Amino acid sequence: MRESVTLKLDEKTLAAAKEKAAADSRSLTNYLEHVVTQEIKAIKAPQLTVLAPENVRDSEPVRFQNDTDEEFKRRNAILDAFLDTTGH
Repeated sequence: MRESVTLKLDEKTLAAAKEKAAADSRSLTNYLEHVVTQEIKAIKAPQLTVLAPENVRDSEPVRFQNDTDEEFKRRNAILDAFLDTTGH
């Protein structure tokens, strides 16, 4: 069940929200609901901190003993994606 709420925002925040909603082709209500929903999901999502040297990508990946070429490439692709999302 959806429930209506009243929300008070300062002029600059409201103007920015309207602008962003329009840029995303959303109504203001839909945009605000989306932002709140995403924030709640982010809070519930597990947080992971990666401690790695800045030059971690300069390292050579180690191949496991019985790795196939496909497994090795897949593992390296996963590591690259992981490093991309953590800002490394």
